[in-house]
Amino acid sequence: MLKKESYKILIIDDEQDLTNMAKIQLELSGFSVDVAFNGTDGIKKVSEVLPDLILLDIRMPDLDGFQVLQKLKEKEATAKIPVVMFTTCSQKEDKEKAYLLGAIDYLTKPVNLSNLGKQVMNVIEKKE
Repeated sequence: MLKKESYKILIIDDEQDLTNMAKIQLELSGFSVDVAFNGTDGIKKVSEVLPDLILLDIRMPDLDGFQVLQKLKEKEATAKIPVVMFTTCSQKEDKEKAYLLGAIDYLTKPVNLSNLGKQVMNVIEKKE
């Protein structure tokens, strides 16, 4: 298993304050973290960074998380990158749609940021 310092996480979320706090918390947990504040920039950044894991919000102004997820899963270069939905949307239909489109996990906000590093590591370990 790789050391968590070598794991790259990309957060795609338009809530800048929460995203920055999550970034700091994940960095304190030992991860390398990049952020994008909308779906379009997120898709571009995925191709540049090729992260090991993506935390993806659903409600965003340009492309929503479902559209981003679908576009990522359609491209060979990004299709295998695990995506965890990171959202306030807690409806059963949203969860079902996310899993149907290829998400591997679903974290509902508000999350306990102090546990976020552990939750992300659990997802990575399940993937391996």
